[in-house]
Amino acid sequence: MARSGGHRDIVQYLTNPPALPARTSGMGHPPKRYLLFFSYAQKDTVTETSRLNEAATQRFPQAEFFHEKTSKLSELVGHVQEANNVVVLLSGNYPKRAFTLVELHFALKSGARVCGVKVTRPGMEPFDFEAVRADIKSGKIKDYLSEDGWDTLGEYGITVEEVSKDLETVMNTAASPLSFKSSSRVQNAQIEDILDRIYVPGG
Repeated sequence: MARSGGHRDIVQYLTNPPALPARTSGMGHPPKRYLLFFSYAQKDTVTETSRLNEAATQRFPQAEFFHEKTSKLSELVGHVQEANNVVVLLSGNYPKRAFTLVELHFALKSGARVCGVKVTRPGMEPFDFEAVRADIKSGKIKDYLSEDGWDTLGEYGITVEEVSKDLETVMNTAASPLSFKSSSRVQNAQIEDILDRIYVPGG
């Protein structure tokens, strides 16, 4: 989540499962500390993330919310690398926030299962796949962040080329829709579809 403070909602995997072989999904890492981590731009998708949080606790009785109060990006990087799954809520501001781009980079690098979600809601700028791809190709992706934003990514060794590659990777996943233009019944079905993609160690 891209922000300088406030609550970080992560679903924490609290059970103590027996030793498991290395994962075959992602990059072959063993199960990690967290079942689920949400990466999202606070300006856009707080409501959608809260709905997913609530549904996840109902779907996974072995999981519980972990509320992390931190303004330190380094701590969020540590959390995202300890997640088995990272749900990326794609909205208009997602690729324009240093925090979310750092989270995405380390989610992919850590071998987590990354699940893209394309969020649409009246009054919110959607994530425009075609425009982002065009901006990557033309080099306009550099305009997505301020100089300070790129400096923040540079502190983690993340280049413009890597940001482009990370965004291409998440755009090439089968992004699940989550539309608040739809009826409650459709929204609930979409949320269940998103949770169906979650990798549960030993499940």
